[in-house]
Amino acid sequence: MCPQSWPSRLLSVPALAWVGRNLSYGMSLWHHPVVRLLSDLGVDGDWLLPAGVTAAVAAALVSYVLVERPLLRRDRFRRLRVRRPVVAAARSPVA
Repeated sequence: MCPQSWPSRLLSVPALAWVGRNLSYGMSLWHHPVVRLLSDLGVDGDWLLPAGVTAAVAAALVSYVLVERPLLRRDRFRRLRVRRPVVAAARSPVA
């Protein structure tokens, strides 16, 4: 894709880039259950797509804030923690 094309410029908007980096996985996980729930609740026709997109983005944002981000921070702190070397007990050679 050409860097000056309109799709490239659109996808390089910071808000959309953030959504692509942080919410795209959650949106792919949540879109089907959300659309199915909305359909079962009677949302149909012209309202299903906008309601489904809005609800899927909201569910992805909630799961990102409450699940993904804390787990990512936990892993980062685990890597940064200084580990003390394990000192093995000295054994005398068996004669």
